Amino acid sequence: MSGNRFVYGKHLQFSCDAGYELVGGSAIITCQADGTWDGAVPICNKIQCPPGQSPSHGHVTGNIQYGDTISYTCDAGYVLTGDATSTCLSTGVWSNQPPQCTELQCASLAAPNHGMVSSSTNLVGDTVTFSCDPGFEIHGSTDRLCQADGTWSGSQPRCRKVRCPELSAPANGDMTGGNRYQNQVHFSCNTGYQLVGSTTLTCQADQTWSGPVPNCSPTQCPSMQVSNGFITGGTVFGTTASCGCDPGYLLIGPATTTCQSIGTWSASAPTCTIKDCQPLVAPNHGSVTGGNTYGDVATYACDPGYEMVGSPTQTCQDNQHWSGSPPYCIRMECAKLDAPLHGSISGTSYVGDTVTFSCDTGYEITSGSSSRTCQSTQTWTGTQPTCTRIKCPTVSAPANGNMVGSIEFGDQLQFSCSPGHQLIGSSTLTCQADQMWDVTVPTCSRK
Repeated sequence: MSGNRFVYGKHLQFSCDAGYELVGGSAIITCQADGTWDGAVPICNKIQCPPGQSPSHGHVTGNIQYGDTISYTCDAGYVLTGDATSTCLSTGVWSNQPPQCTELQCASLAAPNHGMVSSSTNLVGDTVTFSCDPGFEIHGSTDRLCQADGTWSGSQPRCRKVRCPELSAPANGDMTGGNRYQNQVHFSCNTGYQLVGSTTLTCQADQTWSGPVPNCSPTQCPSMQVSNGFITGGTVFGTTASCGCDPGYLLIGPATTTCQSIGTWSASAPTCTIKDCQPLVAPNHGSVTGGNTYGDVATYACDPGYEMVGSPTQTCQDNQHWSGSPPYCIRMECAKLDAPLHGSISGTSYVGDTVTFSCDTGYEITSGSSSRTCQSTQTWTGTQPTCTRIKCPTVSAPANGNMVGSIEFGDQLQFSCSPGHQLIGSSTLTCQADQMWDVTVPTCSRK
């Protein structure tokens, strides 16, 4: 403003360039009558932004005036999320939001085939450990470290099958197969030799074989035995064995067999079976028990109420026939019973049968049993009954009268009246089969 002249009352207004702000003095000053200004002239200073805030696990550097740029960095093991720089704008605010520092992670690692990997958060500084399943061994890095740059140390390992010691084929034999874990070695013998031991060995997880190497020995057939018989001859390849049975037994199968080069017999061992008789049939109304092989004894029995005629046993003989003849069963009977006097009887007298007694009209059973059963002991149950004439109820003579007669079935009672009286009703009562009188008792009335 040097060289300029201002008259009384003139105003001056001050402003700053973008990015600057007035500091001190007055934004407007006026020329006074004494030729002086009523206020001080301000100055323009750079605008300042708020101090930059360091992110957690990080730092911020740089000035905070208009046009200045601040820079953000993270501590080791952390990575910046957001803008790494921010510029102070003319408005006094930063051009970008503050970033964050997040913990650095490595990519997840997979377990190798046939192996395992220890659990981990995959953060910087973490270590994972690899191991293999039983029967496998690790090739590569056993441990891997998550490094500050987010990469793993070392290389991804592999799990390979362990090896068992090399085996040799047995003398007079051959062998095929590998020697890694779970591999199998198969053994065989030359013609005329037989494998003694396991035909197959397996390589185990502990790098040992599942058993010892077998041997090849000259071929022998297994010993044969025949129950209730005998075998003669050897068991070496080419030998023929002869078979026979004890007395009383039949040979089923070939009588000879030969030991073959593969250690088996040319035919299965025969069997000696005991001789059989034809099965027996139980007699009518009876049963038979017991076996039907040589020497067995069959026993016959009759049903209750029947008795045996003939021998109760038969024996199976060497000629496969039964001794003797089979018995038969006949029905047992009790002594015949007679009908009681004035009565009758119905029914048969075989064991188990029941006879029934009845009395003639006007008679009833007063003692003994109305029915009797023939028991297995051929005796009758109960006692012989008796038929007695039935009786009608006792009656009394009418007043002023008399009565004569008896009260058994068919009998009559005769009634009469005293002198001076006359009979009202029947003078005769007859006892009937139903034990009732045919009419009522009469009365005597005065004439």
